[in-house]
Amino acid sequence: MEPVSLTTAYFSTSEPQNSPIWTVFPSTVIASLGVIFNIFSLSYFVNRKRESLGNKLLILLNILDLLVCVLAVVMLGMMVKYWRISEWVHETVQMLYFVFLEATGFATCLLSAARCISLCWPFYNVKGHYIAFSAVLVLSYTLSREMVMARIVDRETYYLKGLSKIHMGILQSEIGLMILVVLLTNICSILKLRFKPNKTAQSSRNNIQATTTVAILSVFYCFLHGCYLVTGILYFFCGHDLNNGSWLLYFGIFYAAPLNSAINPLIYMLRKRDMKRYLKGFTRSTLRSMSSSRKISEEKQNVERLMVILEKRLTFHRGDQLQS
Repeated sequence: MEPVSLTTAYFSTSEPQNSPIWTVFPSTVIASLGVIFNIFSLSYFVNRKRESLGNKLLILLNILDLLVCVLAVVMLGMMVKYWRISEWVHETVQMLYFVFLEATGFATCLLSAARCISLCWPFYNVKGHYIAFSAVLVLSYTLSREMVMARIVDRETYYLKGLSKIHMGILQSEIGLMILVVLLTNICSILKLRFKPNKTAQSSRNNIQATTTVAILSVFYCFLHGCYLVTGILYFFCGHDLNNGSWLLYFGIFYAAPLNSAINPLIYMLRKRDMKRYLKGFTRSTLRSMSSSRKISEEKQNVERLMVILEKRLTFHRGDQLQS
């Protein structure tokens, strides 16, 4: 029997793999912009010398968002009829996309939970290696689960014996649980700041700024991944009552989820003062390099013109000497 995976379950009856370019163009633009934004924000984090636990979690989320956007672009390209690629590569890319998509939710949970712990238990120091171990553990579990579904379970067992509904139920429950954790931890953080603020003004301002940034990231995550959750539930568990409901699944996978990964770096840029300064400096240096390169090219053209003129004059002078 042919093996089946999560990606086969998603695309077996949904958007065809020979889609015209215009059907995937808007979502491709979203994912491509997400790649650019995440590369820029990652360059900012990499150039910083000292990093707190919160910034390290932002780097983790930034890397996962970048992988989600890159794989979304590749997946959308594979859906266009002009891009021919092997089925094994196709399924592998799709599997990794959903693995990293779930990992972004876990990274958001870690970020909001760390902020809540730092506010509610300020003397408790969250160990960085605990965070790294939990991230590796979740990635290993998610990847192993999808590899089992992709390479071991055959299509007949997956569909006819109801394993597809169990698989989708596990996935949707995990997404729902992560959304719930993000909501509860942010509520606790906001209540802590509201009713028990810090005594020092500077510490209070820093906590408010960091908590607000995490809250904004969490709101976008809960809303957009909530759309992804709802569309998945409607399609897999109520699909027989919907007329051509595959657009629901396509919206959740290729619009809502990549849009969240594209918006996150924009939130960093708007909320972090250092990143604003980095953005201004990067823009100025880029414009200067462009203008200097333009001047260099113009000067090079002028020098070439002068060389041509001098060569013509020398040739003409030599001709006059030969005639004389």
